[in-house]
Amino acid sequence: MISTLRKKIERGFTVMRSNNRLLFVGVLVFLFPILFVAVVQSFYATSQANIETSEKRQVGILHDALAVLLMEYPLNSYQIQSFIENQKTQSGGITEIRIVEKNNTGFLILESFTPEKVGSYEQNVDAYRSIFPSNTSPFIFELDNGSFRTWQAIRSVVTQNNTTYYIFTEHSFQKIDSVMAARKQQ
Repeated sequence: MISTLRKKIERGFTVMRSNNRLLFVGVLVFLFPILFVAVVQSFYATSQANIETSEKRQVGILHDALAVLLMEYPLNSYQIQSFIENQKTQSGGITEIRIVEKNNTGFLILESFTPEKVGSYEQNVDAYRSIFPSNTSPFIFELDNGSFRTWQAIRSVVTQNNTTYYIFTEHSFQKIDSVMAARKQQ
């Protein structure tokens, strides 16, 4: 049975070699799907890069807005609290915002999405120590949970009275990653 199948395939190749039109059709049947897959993969890689650039810009804009609020208004003002509350209710991707101040005993949490954390000290301080005062852009730590991406971003802000605040945000990209995975599969 295998030998008859092999003979039929060899005979098919012989016929294709002798007929240029049939050879052309055979090349198109194999070449176009391979080219199509390569082009789609290229578009997907470009779109992922563009999405990541856009996400980093959004993180930067959020940190810039919080930095301006910290420089313009005293801490615990209505403007800062309402901005953080607004981000908590309207933004689906931001999972945490904390404003932290370094004092003699550690890094004190002054504002947070979680009210229970306000007034306590930050436990993981390595990231805060790696940020230099008056850093103008957020430093992003990319975490991978296996199924979706999570970013933690930290930026320092020095106010006019030389108080250094740290802005910490955490961003989950679970929704956009699941949409992109579904579109890639389509």
